[in-house]
Amino acid sequence: MIDLLRDVKERKLLFSFYNAAFILLVLILVFRSFKPSLYLVSIGLMYVIVAISQYFDFDYRYFVIYGLIMLFICPFLLIFDHRKIAEYFVNYVYGFLALGFVEYFFDGFRKRIIINRKFRKYRIVVLVLFFLAIGITVFINYDYII
Repeated sequence: MIDLLRDVKERKLLFSFYNAAFILLVLILVFRSFKPSLYLVSIGLMYVIVAISQYFDFDYRYFVIYGLIMLFICPFLLIFDHRKIAEYFVNYVYGFLALGFVEYFFDGFRKRIIINRKFRKYRIVVLVLFFLAIGITVFINYDYII
């Protein structure tokens, strides 16, 4: 019983970090129009959100909800004539909705892996691909960092 309560408490804490990373991503996207060097920080936060979701097995619906929240904000940004910020938001809306779609299919795959007891290998492969994607992103945008 104590282990179950500890697991629930840890999961709630991780979900709080997950939501905090999303809110920080939204704030960075707003400030990115004033300071373009925050571009890689926003990409890094997106990777953190994906990694937390994959590693701790959060539901794919959170990606869809985050995308819809950002999509709901976009018309207000356009009304107040913040077209550049709205463009950043729309790009991330597409990313969140695409990730939600991909996660929907990975959920079935993940359940089969759990049944076959190879989930640890799956997590290792996902994390390796995750760090490879970060490396490629930094390599492609290296001139943007400087």
